[in-house]
Amino acid sequence: MSEYKYFGETYNDDDEPRSGHDEEKKIWGTTRVVFAAQRYSKHYLVIKANSYCSLHYHERRANDFELISGKVEVISFYGPQIKKSVLTAGNMLTIPSLVPHIFFAHEDSIMTEEYHSDRGHEAIHESDIVRIMNGGKDTYEGMLKVVGNLFAFSDW
Repeated sequence: MSEYKYFGETYNDDDEPRSGHDEEKKIWGTTRVVFAAQRYSKHYLVIKANSYCSLHYHERRANDFELISGKVEVISFYGPQIKKSVLTAGNMLTIPSLVPHIFFAHEDSIMTEEYHSDRGHEAIHESDIVRIMNGGKDTYEGMLKVVGNLFAFSDW
């Protein structure tokens, strides 16, 4: 059995890596698999201005975002605490598993997203996503209103 390293992790033939060809269209843009194995995957996101992803969380995967260009705001919900993080080129942000989050593109943006287990699971699965609200296209204020109505926030 052969072993190889990628981003500091050791993988073997059972990990079934894939890369490069799995582009998926989303309401906010496109995502393409750069690399995927059982315990790690990396995606390349092209995000349209004034669009946002679904409000969601992952049961077994943490997200590491790195903005390549543009301006993206990630809003995370840590229980009653709301954290807003504005990313510009070169900024990175980690969202642990089980933390609901949403991103909004203030301008056309390019970002990488890396998934890895942060709770000791041997494998990560794309099916671990739990969507609370669909993504869409709107102004920042419009997106905030939709999310605020969902949680009955009046001013945030």
